[in-house]
Amino acid sequence: MELNSPSRRRMAAEVRRRVFLESGGICNFPDCDQRQWDEETLPLLQLAHIYALGSDGPRSPSDHSAGGSDELSNLLLLCPTHHALVDRYPEKFSPEVLIGFKENSRRRQVEQPVQAKKSPLAMVLEAWQANQGNSVEEFWQKLFTDFPVCLLPSLGGRSYRLQSKCFVGGRGWDTGGSELDFLVVYGANVACVEIKTPTTRLMAKSKYRGNVYSPSRELAGAVVQVLESRHSLMREIAHINANSESLRHVNPVGPACFVIIGNQEREGLSPTQRRSFELFRTGLRDVTILTFDEVFSGIAALLEATLDHGGGSPSAR
Repeated sequence: MELNSPSRRRMAAEVRRRVFLESGGICNFPDCDQRQWDEETLPLLQLAHIYALGSDGPRSPSDHSAGGSDELSNLLLLCPTHHALVDRYPEKFSPEVLIGFKENSRRRQVEQPVQAKKSPLAMVLEAWQANQGNSVEEFWQKLFTDFPVCLLPSLGGRSYRLQSKCFVGGRGWDTGGSELDFLVVYGANVACVEIKTPTTRLMAKSKYRGNVYSPSRELAGAVVQVLESRHSLMREIAHINANSESLRHVNPVGPACFVIIGNQEREGLSPTQRRSFELFRTGLRDVTILTFDEVFSGIAALLEATLDHGGGSPSAR
């Protein structure tokens, strides 16, 4: 049964971690050195069942119709190629054969322990946990530059390239004009991104009127700034492309605008402030406002999904 089958039970996080640890982050198939993480891509390895979960799956146990289990003893780690191979030929790769693969892999791990690489997603989450109170904007710009995968959940999983500190409305992408924090390039289209910090306030401290709060000066300013950047970009795109070899193919059509700012939980918004914040951002037509806690919650969910299903997602370049 496929790992992403809707009918399979959610695998316990502790069991998944133990399977990866037991295998050293390496495919259990003999002489396969495929590791959990390949350079800076998302995880490649998959959790596979020795005995199928259901009675109709490959290597279904004959002694009971309920199938195997999600317990550690019934799981091994395989790369996508070998996972497909053992499921396609269950008569050749019997439970006894797969148990042997697992034992040999465990023995190899004891003799030559190998520590699996951390994924970019895991490293980004560690940086977030350690720096939620960091108020230096340059730190967050560098984090997003070093780990463009940060924007993957926010951009709907599409593949993209991230250009940092681009000039829009000047002589070219690399010089002159107003500066944009990030230009996201996907295909021939682009998106404009402004980054603030998790400590930047979202809402004004005092009420504007009645039960209404206004957005903070920083939030309102960031919204106008990203719109101004998009306006300059569209006005000068032909001139910019004529002077920029690397991005000459870019032909923006209705570029999306994003502002990443603040932390709802850390700011401790009251229910009334939250309502005003949601009214403000949902009422915007051309700008999507994302808080840092939302961005990194999306990354955590993406990391969890890749470990759950062993699948991949489009990677940012």
